[in-house]
Amino acid sequence: MSGKKATSNIIPGKYALSVGKPNINLPKNWIWAKLDEIATLATGHTPSRKIPAYWGGEIPWMSVGDARKFDGKKIFSTKEYTNELGIKNSAAVLLPQNTVCLSRTASIGYSIILGKPMATSQGFVNWICSDYLLPRYLQCIFLIEKQFLYEISEGTAHTTIYFPEVKAFHIALPPPSEQNRIVIKLDALFAKLETIKTSMATVPLLLKDFRQQVLESAFKINSKKVELISVCFKIQDGAHHPPKVTYSIQLTNTFPYITSKNIRNNYMKLDNVQYVDMDFHNTIYPRCTPEFGDVLLTKDGANTGNVTLNELDVPFSLLSSVCLIKTNKEKLIPSYLKYYFQSNVGLSELLGEMTGTAIKRIVLKKIKATKIPLPTIQEQHVIVSRVESLFDKANAIEKQYESLKAKIDNLPQAFLNKAFKGELSEQLDSDGDARELLKEIESLKNNAKSKSKEYKVPKEKLRLVAETK
Repeated sequence: MSGKKATSNIIPGKYALSVGKPNINLPKNWIWAKLDEIATLATGHTPSRKIPAYWGGEIPWMSVGDARKFDGKKIFSTKEYTNELGIKNSAAVLLPQNTVCLSRTASIGYSIILGKPMATSQGFVNWICSDYLLPRYLQCIFLIEKQFLYEISEGTAHTTIYFPEVKAFHIALPPPSEQNRIVIKLDALFAKLETIKTSMATVPLLLKDFRQQVLESAFKINSKKVELISVCFKIQDGAHHPPKVTYSIQLTNTFPYITSKNIRNNYMKLDNVQYVDMDFHNTIYPRCTPEFGDVLLTKDGANTGNVTLNELDVPFSLLSSVCLIKTNKEKLIPSYLKYYFQSNVGLSELLGEMTGTAIKRIVLKKIKATKIPLPTIQEQHVIVSRVESLFDKANAIEKQYESLKAKIDNLPQAFLNKAFKGELSEQLDSDGDARELLKEIESLKNNAKSKSKEYKVPKEKLRLVAETK
């Protein structure tokens, strides 16, 4: 391939990829091989979008957007298609099936194998593997070295892996028969993991259903219903005008600014809290003065209906998307109200007559007039205790699930790590020694000096190649 030469720098990766040949020991019979000596490097291009005739046709054209969906997999179809005219009138080339494509700009490190002949954008470096290198084996190297690929990229707004580094890529190369066993073993393990993940995906849904059944059972009570306002000291929303200035960190005389994005069911999401100055805070104080343990209800926006208890024991400001509910604790326990609004029956009471089209909202008047069942304080305590006891059990199961899921999510990297240490599959004497390939690779290298390394389908053969899809 023409252009800048390979860099002479040596930048070792962590597992099986390096810029330059590293001084790192490999498993028995493995070698560090220069990638462009065992695979042909090709690039991509985008036919002019100013000419509609270049687009639409039978030739899939892969963008980085397509690659995002198929990272680590094979791709058979793309969002956009070009045609023979688009290929002829651009630097794009039709790459053969099983080409390994690596995204090198903006979104770094997506690795895809072409399931049929395709063209790609210039956002990729593409590798057409020789008989010495299995495409899936190369793809697995790119997968495990994704962090390294990001580290060798440069740029701020648009990071890029430049060609001097690409041309200097070296990979840990076992004999082809061992590559094949590694790939078969990895794919079998990955398939089992996908089966496990599919089964485990039902756990959060089951827990969600369980919690709702607990709430439904808890509020099947024969108690008189009263308007919410009759057992509350205050039902009030926050500021109806946004602050002129917000701060990402707390400064002197600033206050946390709680909006609907901070309210979740049963907790406050406080990692993205902003702060407002005293002048803004004073515009809603003392009309809206949240205290620790008060009920906070999201009354408009995407999180409408989320309800929790105030976890902050410091003064803060509220936006109008959040409603503050101060209950008369001698008549209504805040936790009882919280769980009631989280039940389907309670949520229906709130959301049944929402206003708005693009943005749904519950007006204060509706919240105040909401009818709630009101058993005695003693009965409310019993209901809350039962709900929280069962929720604690569900939370314990959820915690175990999340711990197991985290371990499972880390297994692909662990499998790849073992694979490139030579520990995943047997190393057989019959495999031979990858060093024996050096002479053949050197022969290929010498032959390549007399011809371009860039992969180009002769224009007159383009139609024939396209027909072999």
